[in-house]
Amino acid sequence: MTGAGFIGGGASLRRGDIATGLTKAAKLWVITAIGLSFGGGQIIVVAVGTVVALAVLSPLKHVPGWLACEQMSSVTGVF
Repeated sequence: MTGAGFIGGGASLRRGDIATGLTKAAKLWVITAIGLSFGGGQIIVVAVGTVVALAVLSPLKHVPGWLACEQMSSVTGVF
């Protein structure tokens, strides 16, 4: 679990005041917990954990589309 948390921490990035990769870090941690439970023979825990993880994490990939956000950029160059 410690190793998965370390990898998840590396998956999350911060650029200014915006953090990215948090869902990816959460997915890594949950997959590790489910894998350890499976290895320990806790099949009911694995089934419930998988259903809960899919129910919670699947809609999160659509959240950026639901939120109104403004992205500003400028292109400058020397030609």
